[in-house]
Amino acid sequence: MSSLLSRICQLSKAVIGLLRPSREHLTFIFFLALSGAIWLITACNEYNDSEIEVPVLITGVPKNVALDSGQADTIKVTIHDKIFSLLYYRYLTGVLPMAEVEIDFATYSRKGKIVVSNTELKKLVVNTLKGTASIVALKPDKLEYGYSQSVTKSVPVVLTGSIEAEENYYILSSKSNPDRITIYLSKSMADSIKYVETVPLSISHVVDSTSVEVALRPIRGVNFSVSKVKVTATADILTEDEVELPVQAVNVPEGVALRLFPSRVKVKYVVGTSLYDQINIQEFCVEADYKAIVPGTDKCPIAIAARPHGVVRAELEVSQVDYLMEY
Repeated sequence: MSSLLSRICQLSKAVIGLLRPSREHLTFIFFLALSGAIWLITACNEYNDSEIEVPVLITGVPKNVALDSGQADTIKVTIHDKIFSLLYYRYLTGVLPMAEVEIDFATYSRKGKIVVSNTELKKLVVNTLKGTASIVALKPDKLEYGYSQSVTKSVPVVLTGSIEAEENYYILSSKSNPDRITIYLSKSMADSIKYVETVPLSISHVVDSTSVEVALRPIRGVNFSVSKVKVTATADILTEDEVELPVQAVNVPEGVALRLFPSRVKVKYVVGTSLYDQINIQEFCVEADYKAIVPGTDKCPIAIAARPHGVVRAELEVSQVDYLMEY
């Protein structure tokens, strides 16, 4: 037995010795990593071509002017640059957005059109690229945008995103100021735009009243009377109460009487303290549906069919009651 243990120990030491890197191994790994890094740096400094998308932004558009819809808001640019830079354009612009090609309305507008020639467009695009880049091709090779005198329309502001209250609170109200704005757009678009949205909100842990200034989500070809609105969220602390209510039988066939035991049940409900005194208990309704009875059982399911405005949640003390049918 001792001989077997001795052999196992010797074998273990041999395996550990093989797995433990020697100085020669470490030297080899170091120079392999160094040569790999040198190769990668050399390769990334070589030049190549790649196609990228550059966003277009038209600035300085008067409010009484509406851009025609359906026009390109990006340019496809084939560039010649170092591979390192091309990797940046392809993979990192989602994290670090590319600079936009800004087209000034006053500079390039003439006779109902915004026209940017190929030469001017190249100059504008080059300003968004790194200094080592050169342009091989543009798609489209020039830009033309139509525009016309705009019409006005009043539309509501719709809040998007999430507004959440602190624990044991709930959001009593959330509104924007102004809650309607004037938009300026082409006649052809007027019927399709019903509202404008805010950029997604992310408000949490509201315990009283919180106000933030929020930008409106841009719509291409549409100008807004304001670019931001003030959003106010008001929270209220929750309080709990209970009430005993009669159970009403519904969908009972003619000639049948449905007797319920008990005929009254307790309902627990949660409401904001500011609305507590305004709750009308008569607006609660608890129903026992004859059609929900499973044949052969002696229980009838019950449910809350209606509750007063302002009640955040309500639940029954029991979900079913005994019943007796009389014919």
